[in-house]
Amino acid sequence: SSDTTAAHTFPAERLRAFVDAVVAIAMTLLILPLMESASEASKFQREHPDFNTVQFFAEHSGQVGALIMSFALIALAWTMHHRLYAAVQEVTTSLVWLNILWMFMVICLPVTTALVGALHTDAGLFIAYVGNLILLYLSSLGGRLYLLRHLSLVDASRTTVWNGIIADIVAVALFGIALVLGLLMPKLGFSTLFLMLFTPLGARLFSRKEQETP
Repeated sequence: SSDTTAAHTFPAERLRAFVDAVVAIAMTLLILPLMESASEASKFQREHPDFNTVQFFAEHSGQVGALIMSFALIALAWTMHHRLYAAVQEVTTSLVWLNILWMFMVICLPVTTALVGALHTDAGLFIAYVGNLILLYLSSLGGRLYLLRHLSLVDASRTTVWNGIIADIVAVALFGIALVLGLLMPKLGFSTLFLMLFTPLGARLFSRKEQETP
């Protein structure tokens, strides 16, 4: 199609650099709520000398947990993105916009993370956080499906791109299951997101099944 002609493509290095910068900023922003709490704790300690580090982390365990969880999830999403786009030689306008959507979902995560650390977990907050992650992986899936239709842009086999598509589908499905379980059993809360540990296993199983299909 005209979208993939030389006149509408440019080297992928600029996109990769853009993505890396946005992800780095988003991961850095995750620490800001805890930094603000640390600043407030310093002022609080002047009035309450007995207040110590252990008490600080105990009182802000929600922020610490949200920071670690979101940092790990962004790192996982970036790793999956990087593995594919390292092989992308050229990008089109459509592919750039799909990546901009992906980046928008990444920079939204510090906001939902800050809410997780600051508020008591309720259904709305849980939906906002997990929904953010589902949209992140759906936007990643959109980029992979586009590359599957335009394999000339990527220095990788159709099987490699397809395996990435399967991994994104598995991730979205697991996030969906985590969302349902968390809403049905509120006591489980964000612990349901540990289901994401099964993403690589699920992706391998479905990839193997696809390869065995004649």
